[in-house]
Amino acid sequence: MSDLQKDFIKSKLAHLPPLSPPLDDEEEDGEQEELEDTFDETAPPPKVHKFRAPTSTYSPLQAVPEYFASTFIVTPSPAIASSSTSTSSNTFPSFRTYYTPPKPPAGGGTGSVLVLHHGGGEGALGFSVLAKEVREGSEGELGVISFDARGHGATPNPTSTAALLDLSLETLTSDFLAFLQTMFPNPKASPAFILVGHSMGAAPVLEASPQLQKLGYRVSGVAVLDVVEGSAIEALPLMLGIISSRPSTFRSVEEAIDWHVSSSTFLNPTSARLSVPSLLRPLPPPSTRFTWTTNLEATQPFWEGWYSGLSKKFLGVRAARMLVLAGADRIDKELMIAQMQGKFQYVVLPGCGHHLHQDVPEKLSELLIEFWQRNLPLDLSSIKKVGQI
Repeated sequence: MSDLQKDFIKSKLAHLPPLSPPLDDEEEDGEQEELEDTFDETAPPPKVHKFRAPTSTYSPLQAVPEYFASTFIVTPSPAIASSSTSTSSNTFPSFRTYYTPPKPPAGGGTGSVLVLHHGGGEGALGFSVLAKEVREGSEGELGVISFDARGHGATPNPTSTAALLDLSLETLTSDFLAFLQTMFPNPKASPAFILVGHSMGAAPVLEASPQLQKLGYRVSGVAVLDVVEGSAIEALPLMLGIISSRPSTFRSVEEAIDWHVSSSTFLNPTSARLSVPSLLRPLPPPSTRFTWTTNLEATQPFWEGWYSGLSKKFLGVRAARMLVLAGADRIDKELMIAQMQGKFQYVVLPGCGHHLHQDVPEKLSELLIEFWQRNLPLDLSSIKKVGQI
């Protein structure tokens, strides 16, 4: 491997979730492996994370009712499934959903809701602390809804393994549209949407935005969290190495929470205690261990499809646009030019990693509330016609 290639990998690795901590203290005395060995796909992944914290420190937390008002299952109606042409099977899972509705506006109307789509391998509960901050910061006027995508979190598995593993952009977009149409079947009575997508979640959000508008829904803004096309495509060759570096199983949920915090994958312990439990599933008996809910390695065929054309789609959104990144070096040339022309709001949040909605939920909440307030949908019913004044 050339020095140039090593420098490239180091620069990208600095902005990706770090590798797991050493399994034993004695291993720290050993000789450090060469950089290229870090991404050797033939090397077996670490099997065990050494649990370093008391159980009570990283015990799971419940998201309802403190962080979300309620949780329930959303099952797309047969009518939506039969009218969908986005998937060959027209088979949707039933989505685990977390919702805090907006307080009815004083002047009437349906209000606004942040619609949050998580990234690959994550889940709806990663937005828990953010949801609480938004509710408090907006005094309840801005609602929040978050759901587990297919094959993620607590969403029940689809009827077939093939459907479970199909995380193509087409399927994710179809799921997203079906979910929102089931939640809010009447576009005229629906709250205005501010669509927010993190990492993988940005792809279906941007794909669905114009389709929702064609259906009559109001999309007053779209926010993309820590993903741009250029750097995402460049980082794809590294992802299998990053994924395989994770522990493959854990002895307990508390141990998994400890790993996420001690490896700096999530910087906010409270958010980790809320989000990590849904990222795991128990292995079949007689094993008492836990493994990952989502098989990220199996999603590799879809990675490029998530990010190809992302910049063009973002700039083509017919609504207010905001891009929030964890590092200024991640923005690509196309977006840099557009940002200099004032085509979207661009913010870099310091002191956080890739999971910025978990790491700095207070700062992100302030940004999203300001974004919502600047782009409140116009209530035409309050405008008097000539002769009514």
